[in-house]
Amino acid sequence: MNIVRYVGYAFLFFAVIMSGYEVVRYLDANYLRLMTVEQAWQSYNAVGMDRLRETVAESYFSGMLGDVFDFLIGLPLLSVLLLTGAFLMFISRHSDAAA
Repeated sequence: MNIVRYVGYAFLFFAVIMSGYEVVRYLDANYLRLMTVEQAWQSYNAVGMDRLRETVAESYFSGMLGDVFDFLIGLPLLSVLLLTGAFLMFISRHSDAAA
């Protein structure tokens, strides 16, 4: 279960780096607009985002999946990293006591 803790540390580490990036963006533009998951994904792999959108649109439950997908990729990346890291750290807190 230690691997879950280390992955949680990695998410929290990237959240710290992302918060530094957001501060630099804020100082440059003088307004706070957090980067979303979609913006980060588009900058990394725009073709993958387009293919995933097509897959969601062509699925049987496209209405429901489309709404969930739009909500998830619209979340701020910093909050996703923080919440995921905190959750992984929370679920791995008793792993040393079991051994």
